[in-house]
Amino acid sequence: MDTCGRYGTYMWGCATYVWVCVTYMCVYLVYPMGPGLPILIYGNTITDGHVWMVGNIRVGVWNIRVGVWDICVGVSNICVCVCVTYVWVYLVYPMGPGLPVPIYCDMSMDGHVWTVFQKRFNGSVSFFRGWNDYRYGFGRADGEYWLGLQTIHVLTLQGRYELRVELEDFENNTASATYGTFALSPNAISAEEDGYTLHVGHFVDGGAGDSLSYHHGQKFSTFDRDQDLYVQNCAALSSGAWWFKSCHFSNLNGFYLGGAHLSYANGLNWAQWKGFNYSLRRSEMKIRRL
Repeated sequence: MDTCGRYGTYMWGCATYVWVCVTYMCVYLVYPMGPGLPILIYGNTITDGHVWMVGNIRVGVWNIRVGVWDICVGVSNICVCVCVTYVWVYLVYPMGPGLPVPIYCDMSMDGHVWTVFQKRFNGSVSFFRGWNDYRYGFGRADGEYWLGLQTIHVLTLQGRYELRVELEDFENNTASATYGTFALSPNAISAEEDGYTLHVGHFVDGGAGDSLSYHHGQKFSTFDRDQDLYVQNCAALSSGAWWFKSCHFSNLNGFYLGGAHLSYANGLNWAQWKGFNYSLRRSEMKIRRL
């Protein structure tokens, strides 16, 4: 049997949806009493394309709001949810079954499932935080959040990943940048001691320009852990946390300053698109396995 159940969803707002998986046997996690009360079930899709629970209770189509673990590992085939809503919050267990981490997955673009590890859109969450917050993550997966350096590191150890950065300004213009390779400290014995070093390459422009390749090979820095190459603390100077060098061409964890600002390079900046004196409305950093 394939190993299933790495991810679990507790999406609220979709009344009817169907799970489709080419793998025959999966263990699912359902939330019939809400996201805080998970129940493990054993599902079988071998009979008629529908998912059946042990005891022959058919759960192929749900008319109640529940969630189900969704990924079938071992044959690289993904169970997908066919639904009128395409964005989901899942639970991922990168450090083992006892340590669930909520993540935000985007299935609205190009038919692929993207794991979002950074999301900002209204300034409701402060991103000017210390090392431990960035290591373990903060915010809510259904709002503004940072997934956590350790979780991102573990996820990208599973194979080759690409990164997509999506941006929006306050004039409703959008742009993106895609990187065909992305990982954090992939060869390190201890990723934290290695500073969660950024490995990124193979840039493809989506109108935003390349403001991340400059940071390739750099360690992650916060105001309380300065690991950049500058004589001063770039995280403190830029009011953020990033793979700073001397200091940055992107600062997506900087202050949420609401558009043009007089201060220099301390906003939600992507310099190759809007320069160092414009703080963006929205940013999303998302990865998918190739």
